[in-house]
Amino acid sequence: MGSATATDTTLTARLPAGTTLVYAGSQATCSANPCVGESTLSWSLGTLVPGAERSVSYALSVDADADLGQRTHVLTLASTEENEQIAEATTTVVAGALTLDKSVTDADGTLNPTYAEIGDAVTYTLRVVNDNPAAAPDLVVTDVLPAEVVNCGSSCLNLSGSGASLSGNTLTWSKLSLGAGEAIELSYGVTIPTVANNTALENLASVRSNGGSDRYWQRAAGDYFHRRAGHYPDCPGGAAA
Repeated sequence: MGSATATDTTLTARLPAGTTLVYAGSQATCSANPCVGESTLSWSLGTLVPGAERSVSYALSVDADADLGQRTHVLTLASTEENEQIAEATTTVVAGALTLDKSVTDADGTLNPTYAEIGDAVTYTLRVVNDNPAAAPDLVVTDVLPAEVVNCGSSCLNLSGSGASLSGNTLTWSKLSLGAGEAIELSYGVTIPTVANNTALENLASVRSNGGSDRYWQRAAGDYFHRRAGHYPDCPGGAAA
């Protein structure tokens, strides 16, 4: 923010046509349900002192019948004291297909188990496939982690040999390249942290290409995947993965 305290700060984002909201976190509200193109996402950021920073994230899938081409995201930041500030970002929807699948395996080798106990070690695997007829250079894969895992630190997050970097609550694999029809798997380990009974842990992965000035999303729904974890309601200390 600027040199003065900003109160009643809000951030809004207008969803581009032909998109549907997949994830925006619990702090966001949408002007429509379901939250689709032309709807408005809003975040109430409250009071921000000089130099304060806040970040939000949201994910969209492109509708199967959407037209190809550019999509413009318009974001507006407003407060009682400041004039509105407007920022734009452009996404290009292409006919090609970068697909992303996400799975979790527990210590016993069970794929996508429904539940895990606190202290259990699980491995998340992200598989990216380039179904385009041409190479996909300069790919970036991100995975937004739940706060409970990040706050637990290195005792809960094992990035050894993963090739990922961690910034805030986001894992990033960058400068990946896939030839036509090629695939890559990216893995990291998580130890289920101590959380309250019936807690849901959620993380969100995405893939994009940084080739050129635009971001590229796959056109199909399912661009973003959720993996939930939560406790057995009747079993203290149990968590789902």
